[in-house]
Amino acid sequence: MTKSIVFLVGIFFSLTVNSASLDNSQLMIIDSIESRYSGAHAVFGSGSIPDQGCTYKDRGIIVDTDIGSNTMVSVTLSAAISATPVIIQVSGCTMISPGHGTETAPKITKVQLNLK
Repeated sequence: MTKSIVFLVGIFFSLTVNSASLDNSQLMIIDSIESRYSGAHAVFGSGSIPDQGCTYKDRGIIVDTDIGSNTMVSVTLSAAISATPVIIQVSGCTMISPGHGTETAPKITKVQLNLK
């Protein structure tokens, strides 16, 4: 029983150490959106996107196959059109597009409109 608990604690610890962190940007205005056929939509903003150790640091990527991605693209487009500030949350890196080899950018996990 004790060995099982130690084993499970070890697995939990290794998973938490290797997981990507969730980091939020400062308030920014969306400058442009590249909506791609590959489903990896690039978002460029007036502020910096938190560094996740990716190849590119000037954009974030919304991955089309992620749950909520259609909503995030819609919110991003609305924010860009209305010049409403947003906070972008990223976690880890993702491929920028299938045809770009190993180039990566921060993966967007949340787009928060700032309506105040």
